[in-house]
Amino acid sequence: MHHAGLAAYYAAKLRRRPVIWKVRHSLSDIAHEKASTRAILRHSARLSRRVDAIIFNSHVAQAHYGALGYATDRTRVISNDFDCAHFRPCADARARLVQLFPVDGHRPVVGMIARNHPMKDPATLIGAMRSLWQERVDADLLIVGPGIERLPQSVGDDAFAGLPANRIVLAGQRTDIAEWMSGLDLLVLPSAWGEAIPNILGEAMASGVPCVATDAGDAHWIIGDHRRVVPPGDVAAMQGAIGELLGRSAEARRALGLAGRARVIEEFSLPAVARSYAALYDSVLHRWQRRSRDGRSIDAAEALWGSSSSPASPSRSPTSGEC
Repeated sequence: MHHAGLAAYYAAKLRRRPVIWKVRHSLSDIAHEKASTRAILRHSARLSRRVDAIIFNSHVAQAHYGALGYATDRTRVISNDFDCAHFRPCADARARLVQLFPVDGHRPVVGMIARNHPMKDPATLIGAMRSLWQERVDADLLIVGPGIERLPQSVGDDAFAGLPANRIVLAGQRTDIAEWMSGLDLLVLPSAWGEAIPNILGEAMASGVPCVATDAGDAHWIIGDHRRVVPPGDVAAMQGAIGELLGRSAEARRALGLAGRARVIEEFSLPAVARSYAALYDSVLHRWQRRSRDGRSIDAAEALWGSSSSPASPSRSPTSGEC
């Protein structure tokens, strides 16, 4: 996707239009990228001083790309938006959850929703739950996602040794998550690395579900409560965070979940994110107005939409590349 940003830059310069890049990828180590992508990233870093704005969807990505040499004086962090009408508390979600998965509806259900990849680090969550079960904390663990019928080899063959067989459920990819997610008592994202802005956290909070996460990507920013964000790979810290929430009453967890939903609506809903984009576009257009071309000011609408188009046209936008 970095290739798209590069193509957008040259297209914008040819057409004398503003260009805005959007980066949706964190970059903890450029060595993880292919050789061709590394070359494009370095070239893009040099060109970044000539683009009108760079949007990052997370603060961690902004820091990573800044360290690579991307210009920092024209960057904005604008989060992904979360569909708070689709992801919402549902009165029948618990019944749906019990119908779909072999969990006990009377015990708290801790959920993890992620693809089968070592970076998601389910071993840390399983280790934390193992300790809680040994302390006689009565809860079910549900792990759902593409390929999750089997866990990554990095978890180890003995991951489930000694675990209560009727307390852990593995399920594959689902397309109906919004229908049952609000039936969870708690959602956990134990990622070890590679996150930018974890969508599942915003979706769970929009569903009214309290969350615990590792300090990967912008989990702090979404959750807004540092007590529920723990160091990656720290089983004991995760055990403590999960145990603290499971120790609360169901009513207290629901109140916490509703507070989280209010936070997502205020900070990360589509209207809130749209306002951030509108403000950025206004800023870019005003800068173009102040520039002169052949001794005259460029009209903002002309710069953005072209002399024959109207700003009201829904099919035109600043030339942009998404990464």
